[in-house]
Amino acid sequence: MSAERNKLNVLAASASMVAAVLAGTSSAAQAPTQNQYLPLSNYLPPLDVQPPHFRRIELDGVRNTSDFFDQVMLATSNRIFRFNVMPIPVYIQPNQAGYVTAVKKALETWENRTNSMIKFAPAASQQQARITVIWSHLGIPPDRSVTEFGAHTITEWKVKTGPFASQKTGTVNPQIIEVNLDVIDPRDADHKLPLLQNLVTHELGHALGLMGHSPERGDMMFKDTDEYSRISQRDLNTLQKIYSRKCDFPL
Repeated sequence: MSAERNKLNVLAASASMVAAVLAGTSSAAQAPTQNQYLPLSNYLPPLDVQPPHFRRIELDGVRNTSDFFDQVMLATSNRIFRFNVMPIPVYIQPNQAGYVTAVKKALETWENRTNSMIKFAPAASQQQARITVIWSHLGIPPDRSVTEFGAHTITEWKVKTGPFASQKTGTVNPQIIEVNLDVIDPRDADHKLPLLQNLVTHELGHALGLMGHSPERGDMMFKDTDEYSRISQRDLNTLQKIYSRKCDFPL
């Protein structure tokens, strides 16, 4: 009898606990008051936030073997422009520390992405350099995009002359990368240095021999460059193809 009574007590206690839990759940599930709702603006991004910038994703374990070598050859009339000697001496015209650091990061990016096939070294003066980075105020033409006119590379070459000279070979003067400060300076602090770094990275691609532009936006050598651009496998494939061929115009 005592055992039956204890069993009934346990069942009664369990029922009380379940009732208490259900009562709490019911209370918590009651419709919230008006003050419990947050305004929709709390969940929306600020008006000045830009949408995500999408880029092509390379699948793990799948090597992209495509390139834009044909576009480079079209721009150079089927002539190979490349450096024969490494490291390449580079002079950076003095400017504020952040700008100079961004240029150095652009140099390091090409070194790292090519596994040191491309190497740079600081030059003490412009006269000792094969590539010089300078700063100018060039304005922004109304018919050009801002990022398209952020910088350009000046490459001047001379075709060899003479009775036995080939029109396909020649010499190249030291190259100049001119950065347009009218594009860089107005940018906010979070974007100006990444943009500058990528603009110089793009122009270094030209200076290394990637003349012309890639038709694909996912490549660093696409005609428009912004702070989200990255050196792609296609950029590397094209550069590798150039540097595996006989040089017509040593840079």
